Amino acid sequence: MNLQQYKVIQQSTISSTAIPLNWLQQQDILMPLIYQYAKTLNTDSIATAGSLFLKKLALLTASSSIDYFGFQNKKDDWWSEAYFDLTNFQLLLPYKTFPPLQIDWRHRLLIDFFTPIVKIICKACKIPQKILWENIVIRINRPFRYYATQLPTEKIAQVFHSITECCEEVRPYMSLDEFSGTRQTCCRSYLLPNQTNEKSYCSICPLLT
Repeated sequence: MNLQQYKVIQQSTISSTAIPLNWLQQQDILMPLIYQYAKTLNTDSIATAGSLFLKKLALLTASSSIDYFGFQNKKDDWWSEAYFDLTNFQLLLPYKTFPPLQIDWRHRLLIDFFTPIVKIICKACKIPQKILWENIVIRINRPFRYYATQLPTEKIAQVFHSITECCEEVRPYMSLDEFSGTRQTCCRSYLLPNQTNEKSYCSICPLLT
């Protein structure tokens, strides 16, 4: 399993501070983590922290799942064994043989996992859902950018349509012709404090156009 580029790490021992990934769907667990992440970011804006927490979480989960289950078409179902480590912001997996995939991984990722998390962050952090869903799409696009030059267009289209057909919330922000275009919404990373007093925009921020 080679998912280290998405910060999915196999370890012989799982940190005692890491929690099962699906626990993030519980507000009483998720929100304290976001408040803690706000301290890491040195921001008082819980909306900014919530947005960037989800954006980073989507790298660990959406990018890795689409690469592994979608493009690599692997069937070892590691998801239920994943632990979230906030300290290093990574997913931890044990060294073991994982059971074969027997469910629709797209539905699990987008409907079962992200939909309740988006709703929690939207309400508790007072940030529009459209920003949060586009944060997820930004991470969905990452493996697409890589495989667009490696695989036949038919395979790219197959994975693309399987995702957009599964989840209507991602459709407005996905395009089969462009995986690195300017965002429609702003993730608010430019609001983070920094040492140079210069705003830090992401490279596809709509505020730069």
